[in-house]
Amino acid sequence: MPAYYNNVNLSLTGLALKTELSSKVKTTHTTLIPYGWDAQKQADLNPQSNTEVLLIYGWESGVDNDVKNDRTRGVNDNGGANGQWNREHVFAKSLANPSLTTSSPGAGTDLHNLRPADVQWNAQRGNLLFATGTGHSGASNGGWYPGDEWKGDVARIIMYMYIRYNGDGTSETQTQ
Repeated sequence: MPAYYNNVNLSLTGLALKTELSSKVKTTHTTLIPYGWDAQKQADLNPQSNTEVLLIYGWESGVDNDVKNDRTRGVNDNGGANGQWNREHVFAKSLANPSLTTSSPGAGTDLHNLRPADVQWNAQRGNLLFATGTGHSGASNGGWYPGDEWKGDVARIIMYMYIRYNGDGTSETQTQ
């Protein structure tokens, strides 16, 4: 077990374990930064090419004419137009209470929840809840399947958002 968890009682279960993990995350992840775009260009850099970022939900190498499903995009090809990448809030902004805001540092700008995504594919996902599925990302069972490659990343992000921001009586946004 990594030393990070040394002061967490991992024999606990249920709400008691959630409370321990929440306390750990809140004391170790306190810096909320205003420079998310630049940080993402580094954090999600393609290990095979330092000129590209990895796009969550993407799966193919750009050999077809559909840019929505590409796995990578140029590191500086970010924005809001088709063929560009923007920031996907894996825990959708509108599902928090109140909705996540991106105008100031906080839950809406927490880099643990932000991943580069194709603009069109991000819009297609919208605020759909995640659903079961297999294969590539897309609409599935009335929700959104993140794709076989990305479901582990998504699960870890959702768990982080839940234990970091779920209602504990503070004025912080809640991700219940």
